[in-house]
Amino acid sequence: MGSRLTLTALLLALSFAACDTGEARRNEDSGTDARRSSQERDLSCDELDVFVERTRRGYVPDRSPDLSLIVHEPNYVGAPTAAVHTGPFDFLAEVPLVFFGPGHVAERGRVEDRATMADVAPTIAQLIQFDDFDSPDGRALSVSAGSENPPRLVVTVVWDGGGWNTLEQHPEAWPFLKSIIRGGVSFEQMTVGSTPTVTPPIHTTLGTGAFPSRHGIPHVRMTTKAGDYIDPFEGNSARSTKIESLSDLYDRARDNAPLVGVLATVNWHLGMIGAGAHIEGGDHDLAALLDSSGVVYGNAEDYELPADLSDPTLLADSATAIDAFDGTRDGEWRGHELDDLEVRYSSPAWVRFQQAILERAITTRGFGADEVPDLMFSNFKSIDGVGHAWGMESPEEGDVVRATDDALRALVKNLNRTVGREQWVLIVTADHGTTRFAPDIGAWAIRGQELMTDLNREFDVQGPPVVERVNSAGIYLDEQQRPGVDVRAMSRWLMSYTAADNLLGIDEVPRYYADKAHEPLIDAVLDGPRVAARSCRK
Repeated sequence: MGSRLTLTALLLALSFAACDTGEARRNEDSGTDARRSSQERDLSCDELDVFVERTRRGYVPDRSPDLSLIVHEPNYVGAPTAAVHTGPFDFLAEVPLVFFGPGHVAERGRVEDRATMADVAPTIAQLIQFDDFDSPDGRALSVSAGSENPPRLVVTVVWDGGGWNTLEQHPEAWPFLKSIIRGGVSFEQMTVGSTPTVTPPIHTTLGTGAFPSRHGIPHVRMTTKAGDYIDPFEGNSARSTKIESLSDLYDRARDNAPLVGVLATVNWHLGMIGAGAHIEGGDHDLAALLDSSGVVYGNAEDYELPADLSDPTLLADSATAIDAFDGTRDGEWRGHELDDLEVRYSSPAWVRFQQAILERAITTRGFGADEVPDLMFSNFKSIDGVGHAWGMESPEEGDVVRATDDALRALVKNLNRTVGREQWVLIVTADHGTTRFAPDIGAWAIRGQELMTDLNREFDVQGPPVVERVNSAGIYLDEQQRPGVDVRAMSRWLMSYTAADNLLGIDEVPRYYADKAHEPLIDAVLDGPRVAARSCRK
């Protein structure tokens, strides 16, 4: 560890006033990313206010980290090449939200109305004319064309990792999305609304109309009262959600007549539909989770587990088709071996495969076949996979964005053919933007293990170490040791922590970060609802 940390020139504000839901979008070209000058260390108070509000919305008592960190943008906790996308920053929070459905959705194009992910569920409820849904945190957005009859099917598609900062890197790769933006309603001031900006909590917000502070899914892992550290959808179930989803409530209110389904790749996406048959009076909604070989897995106790949608041969055929992208059939896509299932999973081959399975699910199960509105949700994961593996600016990302846009076009053709023209609504959104690799943007990837070691050294107590773990969302304290911790002192210490302090003994601060080696890495620390913050610019 580096030199002893100074605690001077810090502001401790235990009741920092957070703003309401108005979240002004910052211009990414004005220096909000790594381009902000290193001399501009302090956030504006308005910026910090927004970041605190997003962090509070994402905090779940007894499940979230004890201390939530607002690191200085664009830093993050993780490995330098991990591209971790956990944070309250605008470049992660700003995502598309597009409603499209001739006859049901107005043709307003781009609108400046503010929106968050909590607004999606109440807007779906309005479109399907389900008046009994009361969203805890969202509101119905103005999208309706005033149709007397509801659509027969609403399909919600999430481009995982497809936030605006990702799409803007490949502006020519999504022409079909641009066309439905013009023909529908696109909310230009849309944010996910909370942090951590990761898949499980954001998808659950989409499905419930509530932020994590209410629905209870905080991160990719959560603590339990028993002290365990688990997947919030352990057992491929949404039983850990604290409130019912729109789908659960709507399905039961209509005597389970509507069809509800999700087609995705990870159990974290189950938050979009809820707990299915686990809910009293609920039924076995379709939940098709596809592993990297193209086989369906899931939970037959709570959902319909559609084995007939498994099709590894179709996935292999999709990989063969992608092989010719570069003009040579050599088993590779941009130099990556397509026999590697993880490569396939993050390639256009997977996108084509998933689109075909989605069409098959809609057609074989009869989604949209009668006048009772049905709900289908799908997450396309490959954009996120490429961002983690090769970076958001890579040609691989451009290929996958283009393939995902093509899949959207194919979906609309299929809906017109199987459900009927002017009988459906399509919603397109994303769960977060993408983080560039730390060296590429002048960020410091905070080593969580080293930070934990340093904290335990600084706040040495009798018995077990006071800090149990550190992850991208924050710091977990030992439950028995916490009463003896001076959290105010720990917060002050954290806000003076620097890259020079975060080194692992023999390491040196790399050249790209040398001029900022002794600048604080963390802007604010939240202890539940209480905030400790460095000074901010008025």
